[in-house]
Formats: sequence, structure tokens, C-alpha cells
Amino acid sequence: MQKRSRASFLFLVFLFYAVFGCTPAQILTKPEWRLQGIRIDRIDLSGASLGLSVQLTNPNSVGLTIQHLSYQLYLHEVEIAAGERKTPFELPRHASVDIVLPVEVRLKQARELAPFLKNAPEEIDYRIEGEVTLQAMGMEKRFSLHHAGKK
Repeated sequence: MQKRSRASFLFLVFLFYAVFGCTPAQILTKPEWRLQGIRIDRIDLSGASLGLSVQLTNPNSVGLTIQHLSYQLYLHEVEIAAGERKTPFELPRHASVDIVLPVEVRLKQARELAPFLKNAPEEIDYRIEGEVTLQAMGMEKRFSLHHAGKK
């Protein structure tokens, strides 16, 4: 009888660990993003309106709902734009979606870039930083995102 109760106890411990030890928050991997391009919508004396074309990739085996996405764009380590997307959207499992993030660049920020762009460099160092809040399997999780490169 004692062996049976011990086996039952071990089974319950294993079951408890399997259910609660591997919560969705622990098994979710953060999405990845890459800058695909920059679209110029408007340029005037006050600044510019741009669209950052970004590819967001879900490496998880479950679909995600992106609840909130905030972002900053740096060119040559100068923050030129920041913004956020508050409208939720779906990111299917093991898939990528292309989104356009709107940003406003003020004249002051553009002036800080002038010394770097004076000699028309062949490549521009860029970095996008951000934070994503996602929902999956009844859980909500927040991740920091980062991508850097040259264009």
C-alpha cells in the first residue's frame, strides 16, 4: 500500500511540474524584427514623416497577438524617431509579417544627423530598439527587441 501511495505522490508531483513548471511565459521565445526599408511620406521645414518597413518573425509554435509595440530608430547612434503601435494584430506561428511603423522626425533631430550625412556615406549605421507586449495561450508577456545593421 505504501508503494502505491508513494507512486501516486510522485505522479502528482510530476503532473504539477508539467502543468505549472512549464508555463507559457517560460516557453515563449521573443519575436525577432528586421528593418526592411524606410519610406519617406513627407518632408517639409518642420521635419519628415517616415514609414519604417519592418519584418516581424514569430519563432514560436503558437500564434501570438501583438498587443503593443513601441520603437525607437537610431541612425549613427542619434535617435531620430520614436513611436508606438497600440492596435493589436496577429502573428501566426512560425511566420513573418511585414508592417509599417509610422514615425515623425523633427527638424532638430535631422540637424543632429547633418554631420554624418555631409559626405554622403555609402552605408548608414542604424539600430531599432523597442518593446513588444504579446499575448499567447492566455498569458501576457513583454520582451525587449533589438536589431542593428547598415543600409
